[in-house]
Amino acid sequence: MKVAAALCLLALLGCGGNSNAVPSAPLPVRAHTAGQELLAKAPLGANLILEIDLARLRDNAVLGPLLTGLAAPKSLNSIDLLQGAEAALICVYDIGDDPRQLIVLQMDAQPEEFEQDQEIRSLGTGYWGIGDSALLRQAEALTDSSGSMLMDSAARRMREEVMPAAADNAAFRLVARLDFDARVALASKVGVSEVPVSIAVWGDVVDDLAIVMDLATEEEGADARLAGAMEALRSRLAKQVYVRYLGLADAVRKIRIFRTATGLRAVFVLPPKSLARFVTRVERQLRPDTTIAPDVAVPNETTSEEE
Repeated sequence: MKVAAALCLLALLGCGGNSNAVPSAPLPVRAHTAGQELLAKAPLGANLILEIDLARLRDNAVLGPLLTGLAAPKSLNSIDLLQGAEAALICVYDIGDDPRQLIVLQMDAQPEEFEQDQEIRSLGTGYWGIGDSALLRQAEALTDSSGSMLMDSAARRMREEVMPAAADNAAFRLVARLDFDARVALASKVGVSEVPVSIAVWGDVVDDLAIVMDLATEEEGADARLAGAMEALRSRLAKQVYVRYLGLADAVRKIRIFRTATGLRAVFVLPPKSLARFVTRVERQLRPDTTIAPDVAVPNETTSEEE
C-alpha cells in the first residue's frame, strides 16, 4: 500500500543493538494491546518486532473497507492474513547478517481453510507460526514466556514508553534495533546522514490516524545531527509525488520533531478528512485501470481540514 512509501521511510530509519539488560526503573504502565500475547510465542533475539491488530483495523469505519480489497503479504503466500487473523506479530532476526523471519498469527480459523504454500505450525490454541524452520522449532518448544520476546526488557521498555499514557489501544506497535552494518546499509539506501540506534513506534486509528516514534541516539552531539537528518527527510517526503497524490504532504510537513531525554520524538497526525481522502485515493490506485506515474500532475492538496 502506498502509505508505506510516505510513512515507513521514517519508521525504517530505526536501528540499534539488541541488549536485553534489565532496566533499573520499572516499566511504564500502558494499556494492554493485542500483540502482547503474541510476544510470548516468539523466541528471544528478534531485532525487529511489528505487532498489528488486524481486527481493530478491519473494524475501523474508514480503513476497514479498504483492507478488504488488499491481498496478504507475499511472505504469507496465499494465506489471507487480512481476513483470517485477529492479530499478527512479525519478527525479524539477524537483520544485519542473514535475516530470518517468524510470523505469529492469532487466528481461530484452521490452516486447512487456506491454500498456503508455506508450512504453518500450531503454537498453542488459536496461535499459529509461519517462517524460518529453526525459529518455528524454538517457538514450538516455548512452554512459558521465560524464553520469549515478552521477556526482552529493553524492547518492552521502548514499546511501552512510546505509547501515550492516555491511549487505550493500538492498531500497530513496532520496535527495531539493528547492528552497525545494518545501520550503514540503511543510511546509504535511504540517503540520510545520521541514523538512530533504536526506534519504537505506536500508532492507532479511530477517526484520525496518529503515529508516535521515539528515536534513540548514543553519541554526544548525535541528537542535533539526527534532528537535521529527520527534518531533511520530512521535507523530501512532503515533495514526493505519491505522498502529494495521496493527500499526505500537509500532514508530513507538520510532523513534530522534538528532543527527549534519550533522543528524538516524532509525532504524525492525519486528520479525519485527510484520512478519508487518503483512503479514496488509495482505492483509486487499486483499480486495474488507474496508475499514477511520477511525471503525472497530482491533484491539488488542501492545506487544512476545510474541504
